[in-house]
Amino acid sequence: MSLPEPLKEAGLPPRLVAHLEACELAGLDGWVLSKGRAEPERTAEALRALFDGAAMTTGLAPDELLLRTGLGVDDLRGYRADGALAEIRTICFLDALGFSKIVPLGPDDTRQRADLTAEREGERWAIDARCASRSLLPEGTFRRGRDGNPLPFPTLYDYLIHCRDEKAGQLARTSADEGCTRSAVAVAFEGDMPGELMRSETLRAWLAGGGDKSFAFGLMPGLFVPSSSEDALVPAP
Repeated sequence: MSLPEPLKEAGLPPRLVAHLEACELAGLDGWVLSKGRAEPERTAEALRALFDGAAMTTGLAPDELLLRTGLGVDDLRGYRADGALAEIRTICFLDALGFSKIVPLGPDDTRQRADLTAEREGERWAIDARCASRSLLPEGTFRRGRDGNPLPFPTLYDYLIHCRDEKAGQLARTSADEGCTRSAVAVAFEGDMPGELMRSETLRAWLAGGGDKSFAFGLMPGLFVPSSSEDALVPAP
């Protein structure tokens, strides 16, 4: 199956189009791919707006922004595009919440590091973006794609704890390298969990980690929108 024409002709970064086309031909899945199949025109428009917003915020061209996510054209993992777009989405997320000097760092061949740095109220942050590439059901259960098999971290609470633990080393290294005093893991996802419940579960996960005031979770309901009324830092700054 070929990538829908509206996605090919939307003026999106060629690297993204080539990656999605390769994944589509391989029969892979992912949020971008599934949205593109179901609503190609709307998806193309949303992605274009997302890149335009991030480019305006950073002063970097969409091609350069995508390059800094490390997305490879020959990386045949359907959900890899979702992760790359979560980094682009995080730029818009941070801008809407009053951050400035938002810099996507790009991959480092020598050691892993966080995805971005940014400043807010005189404090410098190291920020890593994640994409919850699973359906979040109303009862708060993460499941693996369409097969319905439960994951080792079956709830939003468990998933956020997993994200923080997994990214702790990268955030610490970037904080030391870039002079950051605060850090965050920002998670983009689409699901049916109400925003209030989502924020309360995230606060519970933050408290379980010791309530460290130098760390926060970023919540980004909706991967394809530049910003949302449900966007939030937890705990609230």
